[in-house]
Amino acid sequence: MPGTINSPHPLDLGANGAFQPVRELAAAADVILALGTEIGETDYDVVFDDGFALNGRLIRVDIDAEQVASHNSLALGIVSDARSFAEALALSFDKPLDHNGNACVIQIRKALNLAHDDDFGPYLPLYQNLETYLPDAILVGDSTTPVYAGNHLVSQRFARRYFNASTGYGTLGYALPAALGAKVAKPDLRVVALVGDGGLMFTVAELATMMQEGINVLVIIWNNCGYEEIRRYMDKAGVERLGVNIIAPKFKELCGSMKAPYCRVTSPETLASALKNWSQQAPLVIEIQADSWLDALED
Repeated sequence: MPGTINSPHPLDLGANGAFQPVRELAAAADVILALGTEIGETDYDVVFDDGFALNGRLIRVDIDAEQVASHNSLALGIVSDARSFAEALALSFDKPLDHNGNACVIQIRKALNLAHDDDFGPYLPLYQNLETYLPDAILVGDSTTPVYAGNHLVSQRFARRYFNASTGYGTLGYALPAALGAKVAKPDLRVVALVGDGGLMFTVAELATMMQEGINVLVIIWNNCGYEEIRRYMDKAGVERLGVNIIAPKFKELCGSMKAPYCRVTSPETLASALKNWSQQAPLVIEIQADSWLDALED
């Protein structure tokens, strides 16, 4: 998952196990060392097509003994804290192993070419701007299209700087309260909540908490007028859209009623200006109008 290890790292392929180049690498491995992962679908198979295979000998390390034993094709299970195990393992080698890993990863990254993928490319400027103006920030994501893309695009400089609810249970409304919690826990770090207009409505009252308690987070709302991902699946399945074109508030007026600083952006350039001008002495809500953003990228 992005944000697990310090980046950039020459062997980091990100959370891209759903893509064929990464799947081929995993399937060809003779030994797989799995540290602290449930080896669940949301770890490696986000498209849920059972196309990810581990054919080699699986060595699994987890602090939970039941979790260690839960995989059918386990060759060796080790009950341990993942960090302690990794540090102990590193001491066993007096020099790095040379298996041409760097060149392999470079080749796979080129094959992935996510920056030019229609499903991911439109959101790359969002994360590039965040990297430029808030390079040390903790990013907290909801279940929303930019965060789905971010799972594949984001590479944070430090560990534990990217949390989101767009995998697993896919809990809508997670980002805002979790971002407030992150800011309280790490007051010296900048914190960004990435949330869609639909997801925000599950916990919109936390905007009042943010202002009342003076918790200075940046809230970025991706406003695509409803539940775009669910709309897409409904359209693909040929079923009538139901409950996906929601009525959201006018966020400018909503923020004004709570005295929350607000601005609306329509392009990567206007987002860059807003981030550059954020004083960080108060919270800020930035609303990105999705249609305008996508149109600006086509111009």
